[in-house]
Amino acid sequence: MAWEAHRPTGQAQLERLAALQAAFNPDPSPSPNPDPNPSPSPSPNPSSSPNPSKPKPSPMPNAAAAAAELAELQALEEDCEVVAKRLDAALERLSDVAQEKQRVSSKTSSLTQICEALLAEQTAMEDKVRFMLTPLGYFRDVDRLADVFGIDRDGAASGGAGAVRVQPQSDEFAAMLKRIDAALNFFDA
Repeated sequence: MAWEAHRPTGQAQLERLAALQAAFNPDPSPSPNPDPNPSPSPSPNPSSSPNPSKPKPSPMPNAAAAAAELAELQALEEDCEVVAKRLDAALERLSDVAQEKQRVSSKTSSLTQICEALLAEQTAMEDKVRFMLTPLGYFRDVDRLADVFGIDRDGAASGGAGAVRVQPQSDEFAAMLKRIDAALNFFDA
């Protein structure tokens, strides 16, 4: 797990942990090589002691304090495990979000390219329509002018209702003649 990287590694921390474990071990195991002939320890020389009235500190903490510290360390370890699990879950969610972002970005880029291609195609089509509307206008003018001058679609003069509606002296007649000339020039080209 990720929290194992934070286990005590310093010599002082390891010694403290070993002392706590030894304090709670009810059956201390004997040392692996017991000395059958222990040498007598030298008697302390009171004159060589720098401070004879000060007692030496006990190397082993009292059992209640050790139990409390061990319980605190175990609680901290459990807390670290919970935090590590939450961090792992958060990292997994972030990874999922990053993948989703990449997927959405890819789709967006693809749609942008498609839209740009469609827009270019639409612009090209509009240009073609504008180009085609000019010649089609001449065909529409021929049909309108035929109705105004009372000429049948086949080119024969029609009488009665299809009689000439425009007088030769009017400005409208001159404009129609110009449109006829433009149409004839287009058809001749």
